Amino acid sequence: MVLSLCQGYGLPLGVYYDTEKVAGDTGRADGISAAQRTANAVAFCETIRNAGYAAGVYSYASWFYNSLNFANISKYRIWIAQYRDTLDFNYHYDIWQYTSTGKVNGVSGGVDMNIG
Repeated sequence: MVLSLCQGYGLPLGVYYDTEKVAGDTGRADGISAAQRTANAVAFCETIRNAGYAAGVYSYASWFYNSLNFANISKYRIWIAQYRDTLDFNYHYDIWQYTSTGKVNGVSGGVDMNIG
């Protein structure tokens, strides 16, 4: 499905697998093992790479540390969400999402802001 949505677009930043806990313990994948969650991310990223796109994984620091095997996903791009003034993350990353309350003219409400 993702590849069908990407067709016809140049995506220089890549296509990312978003893995994180759902608030309220309602996520279908919340209870799977870190090994299975990592295998799912690798399968997604390899499918994206085999189609000619850059692939990556998006999440927040404690999820990368505790719910994934980072060694198995480190070959992909990493997009880390950590809302603070300085990033405290022990691994290589490509994009840092540093706030969800940014301001952009013409957009009402908060906007995610990133450095990459």
